[in-house]
Amino acid sequence: MARRRRSRSSSTFIAVLFVGIIMLYEISSNFTYYLILAGIYIVIALILRKHSLHPCQILNKALKRNLNDQQNLRRLLRKIDAMDGKKFEVFLEGLFKKKGYRVKRTPYNNDFGANLIITNTSGKRTAIQAKRYKSNVGKSAVQEIHAAKFYYKCDSAIVITNSKYTDPATQLAQSCNISLWDREKLIQEIKNLRRNTKLIRLSLQKR
Repeated sequence: MARRRRSRSSSTFIAVLFVGIIMLYEISSNFTYYLILAGIYIVIALILRKHSLHPCQILNKALKRNLNDQQNLRRLLRKIDAMDGKKFEVFLEGLFKKKGYRVKRTPYNNDFGANLIITNTSGKRTAIQAKRYKSNVGKSAVQEIHAAKFYYKCDSAIVITNSKYTDPATQLAQSCNISLWDREKLIQEIKNLRRNTKLIRLSLQKR
């Protein structure tokens, strides 16, 4: 089964908030002064959390920028790498929707190896497994999506990561006819979408 991690953003936020309040208490000699500082800290933390970008906002901003510019590209990669597993799935969902696919999310628990099921205009179904990893993705991901392909009655399957794949994973994917999108492939697909979106926009302007 694909590894689905619950979003840790809320727990991380609470932990940081708690530590910050404790630190304020340590440096505050006056309790009233501490309450004021703690209140200000909480308000600032909530504002910062509220204004953190949604994965689809990150994608929309990327599509408006020149990703051949290394600074823009590095900025996008940093934002993708900072996502948790759930946000990465949402990011990919937005990417495929903009490519013209119908996208269905699988159940959060018991997903049977796939996170998304996408369908093109011809009705071809593809199982997608999202792997937001710091290390290289191993062959277990390929085994999971291979099983998911048959479970969800799909015509093809893709594993997508912000990282790379181990040699065994690559070899198994080739033998099972599973497509692998690594870091470079993912960026190339975003660039392709940006170019196609720009061409469509220019075509509409000429009418």
